[in-house]
Amino acid sequence: MQSKENNMTLLMTPLKYLNDDKYVEVFDLVTHILQEKANLTSFTDNEWQVIGDIYLTIGKFSEAANAYLLAQNICGEALALILDGKISEAKLKLKDETPSPARSWCYFLSEVLLNSLFITHWPSHLQIRHFMENTVYYLLVAKKDVYINKIFGKLDKLLQINQDSEKYIGYAYFHYGDLDKSLDLLINSAQRNQYDGEIYFVLGQLYYAKHEYWDALSMLENAALFLPEHYPTKMLKEKILQKIKSV
Repeated sequence: MQSKENNMTLLMTPLKYLNDDKYVEVFDLVTHILQEKANLTSFTDNEWQVIGDIYLTIGKFSEAANAYLLAQNICGEALALILDGKISEAKLKLKDETPSPARSWCYFLSEVLLNSLFITHWPSHLQIRHFMENTVYYLLVAKKDVYINKIFGKLDKLLQINQDSEKYIGYAYFHYGDLDKSLDLLINSAQRNQYDGEIYFVLGQLYYAKHEYWDALSMLENAALFLPEHYPTKMLKEKILQKIKSV
């Protein structure tokens, strides 16, 4: 029991750095933890899952695949392999896996990234909602722009399935720090769905990050119309008003 507790305690530090987007430090810390462990079998499946998630988030797909293998997470391993360009290997892993939303998403990605003429595994509305943002973010971190462009190439069809598809991609760019690209995508999304208070809130955050306070305030006013009890909207609005008063 003590060994398992120690393992999770060790992983808390890289998780903290991960939350602060300090990815170089995260990679070094996890590498050090694994090198210092004399017996890697002391890690539980859940701990290997955490390690896989960490590696996936920082764009280390080969390491993520190995960790998911040890976690006995076949779909996680397959996703990491697909993002790493090892699509044939991933499809072999998925062949006998129980059908699931994650498995379907992996098949969709594999077809898109292989430039398949006909996509036979289009994702569902909920699969796009659940997987799109993170998938694009992982690819951004790994600087796999070619893969992202292939997803953009299917955007028209994806929007027919889920009109928020572009929004989720915009969120990924925002999290990544590409504010201008995120702004373009989210403005498109807001024009498509003018009653989505969440988009206006994120646009408010985005304009605030760009120090464009009046535009941020305008977006937050829109957000408040649809999300009147949304506490983060109220707090950011107050923060911006204080900024404007101090100028």
